[in-house]
Amino acid sequence: MTPALSITGLSVAYGHRATPVLRDISLDLPTGELMAVLGPSGCGKTTLLRVIAGLLPATSGTVELAGREVTTLAPEKRRVGLVPQEAALFPHLSIAENIAFGIKRTPAARRRARVAELMELVDVTALADRRPSQVSGGQAQRVALARALAPSPDLVLLDEPFSALDAALRTRLRQDVAAILRAAGTAAVIVTHDQDEALSMADFVAVLRAGEVAQSGSPGALYAEPADAWVANFLGSCAILDDGRVLRPEQIRLTDAAATDVHNATLSFDAQVVHVEFFGHSTLYQLRPGRGLRLAPQDTRAGLMFARELGSPRFVSGQEVVASVAAELPFVPLG
Repeated sequence: MTPALSITGLSVAYGHRATPVLRDISLDLPTGELMAVLGPSGCGKTTLLRVIAGLLPATSGTVELAGREVTTLAPEKRRVGLVPQEAALFPHLSIAENIAFGIKRTPAARRRARVAELMELVDVTALADRRPSQVSGGQAQRVALARALAPSPDLVLLDEPFSALDAALRTRLRQDVAAILRAAGTAAVIVTHDQDEALSMADFVAVLRAGEVAQSGSPGALYAEPADAWVANFLGSCAILDDGRVLRPEQIRLTDAAATDVHNATLSFDAQVVHVEFFGHSTLYQLRPGRGLRLAPQDTRAGLMFARELGSPRFVSGQEVVASVAAELPFVPLG
């Protein structure tokens, strides 16, 4: 099957700048799937989105959408929908009129039917006659997504669409948006710096570092088998051991220092609880490891590490514990 998006050898450089913003990016996105482009500020992820949309030219390489090369094609000819950071709805139009904006040339009956279909899909039918100022931030993002889907694009691009929302709404809305895109059968690329967002929403994640793809693959594969220490740390809290093993907080089981029940452990070590944070659903312990564990120079946490358990705290700051790990741990190259 022809990919919804195929990027080959894409590079972008501005003027005489010595270091390109993007270097030799190659990625494929199957039809109907969701890709997250994840990276820290300045890594080039927004530049990549703008090149895909046709808003910036590529210095070299190609961009194909549904089998058509569009590298030099104007944005309006690419069949791409865009959902910007803050929805950017037209304030003088109703919600229904905003959704219909991109299909104004469609016959009236078909246009009304398409708008009704999309309002039902994104659950804003009751808001049809309201103005953007009369809806919430989450509702505005749903409307922006419906507007992007209205012309039946080959690809939808989402530029950090949840960054302006509060944490609870962000979590709920990202689940809804992923479900809406899958129900519509439309491939999408979401640009984000939020690891939870990328790992929970996407079928495929591309991690960008300084303009290059540091690693790409399924969320599970990236988290379980990071390519290097930087990717391991960027995807979530971890400790890098001196032999290159990667240890995640949720893999650690804590017992009282007097306990000896560490059977079937692939790793065990003494530790002191430095700090305890309770989040309601789980408890995060900051640990200072002692006998039985050495961290690699590549570890960035100044000799400290974390363990996470479901439920209420069982230990207090200053308490001595034994940490054990049953899982086989992945390795990353050191040096």
